[in-house]
Amino acid sequence: EGKDFIADLVNLCNDVEKDTLSDKIRDSIKPVFESWAGRKYLEEISTEEMDELIHKSRNLALDQLVDNS
Repeated sequence: EGKDFIADLVNLCNDVEKDTLSDKIRDSIKPVFESWAGRKYLEEISTEEMDELIHKSRNLALDQLVDNS
């Protein structure tokens, strides 16, 4: 692991290739999709959509960290 937060963030997001991060996120949001309101209004997130969300989240976080340093 890196010695700074930005390196750790990049390493964490690279875990998406191993599906580790995707599985952790899916476990975290599972209650939303299992509730009656969630099932009614939300569609399941595909693997491709999850990968895109992770990629966009990483880029947004890195942009904010670099701009604020």
